[in-house]
Parts: sequence; C-alpha cells; structure tokens
Amino acid sequence: MELSEARKCVKAYGRSGIEEVMDLYKDEGVLLAALKCEVEDINNSYEGQHNSDMEFTKELLGGCEPLLDQLFAYVHVDWESTTEDVMADYNECDGYYFRA
Repeated sequence: MELSEARKCVKAYGRSGIEEVMDLYKDEGVLLAALKCEVEDINNSYEGQHNSDMEFTKELLGGCEPLLDQLFAYVHVDWESTTEDVMADYNECDGYYFRA
C-alpha cells in the first residue's frame, strides 16, 4: 500500500479500524476497495472477493438452487437477470464485494 493510500485509510477508518480489518481478512485489498467504494462499515458489509458479479450472485444465492432443483425440476434460474437485481444492493470494487 502506498503512503497516500495508507493516509486515506487511516483518515477514513482510524488506526484501530485498519488493524481490525487486517486481523480479520489479512488482505490490504479489502481496505483499498472499501475506500474506493466509500464503504463506512467494512466488517458489516464485506461479502468477499469474487471474479465476477455472476459468480458472486451464484455464491450468495447458491444455497437456494439445490432446493429449487429438488422441488421443481422444471425451474431454471436466469442468472443474468438475477445478478442484475442482486447487484442493485451491492457494490463491487476491484473484485471485492460490499453490501450497499
């Protein structure tokens, strides 16, 4: 992390906030992405790192698909449309996802 980024993180989250995030996630990318997305409460909004919005949506809702398969063999999820709807409530910055 560059000095200017570190200063912005300290200003936004305080030293104890940064230490807490680093202890939990061990990834400075979480801090930088949260700063970029203007996330105020990282611990209550961070949802992980994913390669795409659709991958994130499938993981977030993944527990629902097996249930649908068992109950209704003819039900298929439109993941593109579902992803679009889900992303209305989430922010993505550099592959890191946060609840809006």
